[in-house]
Amino acid sequence: MSTKTNSPVKKQHGMRFTLVITMIAALAGILSSSTAKAQLVYGDAGQIYVTSNNTIKWYNQDGSGGTTVSLGGPNGPTGLALASSNTLLVANNGSTYISRYPTTNAYVQSGSAHPYDIAVNGSTLWVTWNTINLVERYTMTGTGAGQYTYAGGTSLNLSDPRGIAIDAAGNVYMANYGNGTINKYTAAFLDGGVVLTGLTDPEGLAIDSLGNMYVSSLSGGYVSKYSTSGTLISLNFITGLSSPSALALDGAGNLFVANSGTGIVGKYDAATGAPINASFITGVSGLTAITVSTPIPVPEPSSVALLCIGGLAFLAWRNRRTFRAMR
Repeated sequence: MSTKTNSPVKKQHGMRFTLVITMIAALAGILSSSTAKAQLVYGDAGQIYVTSNNTIKWYNQDGSGGTTVSLGGPNGPTGLALASSNTLLVANNGSTYISRYPTTNAYVQSGSAHPYDIAVNGSTLWVTWNTINLVERYTMTGTGAGQYTYAGGTSLNLSDPRGIAIDAAGNVYMANYGNGTINKYTAAFLDGGVVLTGLTDPEGLAIDSLGNMYVSSLSGGYVSKYSTSGTLISLNFITGLSSPSALALDGAGNLFVANSGTGIVGKYDAATGAPINASFITGVSGLTAITVSTPIPVPEPSSVALLCIGGLAFLAWRNRRTFRAMR
C-alpha cells in the first residue's frame, strides 16, 4: 500500500501562482480606482466642495470634475462643512435651516434666523446666524432630523458674524463683517475677547494646524494672514482677488480661495501665499462657499505597476533556479 504525498515543488508552484494572481488583481483594482469614481462619498479624501447657486458641486484634488451633488433643497447656501460618518452639512442663508446630506432633513433651525457659516469640531457643530448677531453650538447626537442638541449661544461682541473657524485647541473664531473684527470663544464657550480690529469687510476665515489665521476682505479683494493671538504676519498675503467670500485649507499646505465675483477658486501655498494655480477651478456660478477634505496620499498607479512587475520578475527568477536544481 502506497501513501500519496504532495510534492514540495508543486506546493511552491501553487503558492507562486496564488501570489501572481493576487498581484494582478491588486494592480487591476488600483488602476481602475485611480481612473474612475463610481459614487460620491462625502468627506472622501481630497474632494473639494463648492456652492453653485442653489446646488453643491464637487471636484477632485486636481481640480477636475465639477459634478453636481444630487441634493434636494439647498436655498442660498453660504456655508459648507464636512463631518464624520459620511456627512456634508450646508448652511442655507436663503432659508432658516442647516441641512445634512445624504439625507435632506433640516437638522438645525433657529426660528426665523438665517444661518451663514458652519464649522465642525468632533461632535460639535458651530453656527453663525448673521441676521440676529448670534453664534450657537450644537452637539451632533444622531442622524435623524432634530437630533442635533442645542448647547448654548451668545451674541457678545458679534456684528453680522459670517466666517467661522476652529483652531487645533478647539477655540472658535468669528469674522464680524459688521464692525471689522475677529472675536474668539474657547471650546468651553467662554469669551476669549476680540483678537483683531480694524479689518475691512472680513468674510472668509480659516485656521491651519500651526495657528495661522487667514482672513479674506470681501470688498478689498485680498487675504491677510495673522496668528490666532492677533499678530499681523502679512496684510496683503494674497492680492488681486475678486470678492473672496470663503477660504479653505486641505491639510497639505494648500489654501483655497473662493472668488464670488468671478466664480473662480484659486489654489495657493498657505506658507508663502504664492499662487499654485490662481484659476484652479473656473466657471462656478453663484460661488459663495467652499470646503475641502484632507487628502490621503495614495500610491501612483505607475508605482504599483512597477512593484507588481518586480514581484513577477522575482518569481520568474526563483522558478528558473528551482528548475535548475531539479535537473
